[in-house]
Amino acid sequence: MTTSLIRSSLFCILSLSTGATLVSQTNPFGCHYFRNGHRPHPEATAADRTQIAETIARSDTFDILHYDITLDVTNYGGASITGATTIDVRALVSDVDRIRFDLFELTVDSVLSDGSSLTHAYDGQFLDVDLPTPMAQGEEIAITVHYHGQPHRDPDWGGFYFESQYIYNLGIGISTIPPNFGKVWYPCFDSFVERASYSYHVKSAGTYRFHGQGNFLGEVQLGGDTVIRSYELPNRYPPT
Repeated sequence: MTTSLIRSSLFCILSLSTGATLVSQTNPFGCHYFRNGHRPHPEATAADRTQIAETIARSDTFDILHYDITLDVTNYGGASITGATTIDVRALVSDVDRIRFDLFELTVDSVLSDGSSLTHAYDGQFLDVDLPTPMAQGEEIAITVHYHGQPHRDPDWGGFYFESQYIYNLGIGISTIPPNFGKVWYPCFDSFVERASYSYHVKSAGTYRFHGQGNFLGEVQLGGDTVIRSYELPNRYPPT
């Protein structure tokens, strides 16, 4: 069976062949078997509302223009990903010297711009990056974040799943506040306010192949049965 990874404004899916080895999950039944068994929705706390407002306010300081996401999914047996996301950013105000991204419970390996390392701090929820120099209004910069790990899942429904011969991402967390879940697999401004264009480069092996929405850019053979397939979404969407 050919593997497919489908990215839309709501979800992305990577289906695996029948012989794929999958790790066990705490809840073995995902969206295919969901029967409204979730707990009552939590109420937003004052801290939740403050966090949501802070995330939205970032879009008054920076405009995310484009995400270029390289994702290695060859370790599906370990339920983990390795990623490198380049984020093109434009400053909307002057004299900004730090930018914050949402990235949830992954390991950050490095943060670069123009090949040089950037000082950063990461607490498992927010990635704060010191810019090389204060940016002027209208100035642009490209920041690349290298990271890896096992993507998070919502306790009830949503997030990154490895089950039933599929790897798929549901871009919301049904019992999480805020519910935005782009942050579980790439660094982003994770709010519905911020929109950007996307390009994807997905490395897979065996019979697995990435098939995505948008424009197909091509396939690169890396040797053996390993390939990278690329797509682009030129229209601007919020993170999912």
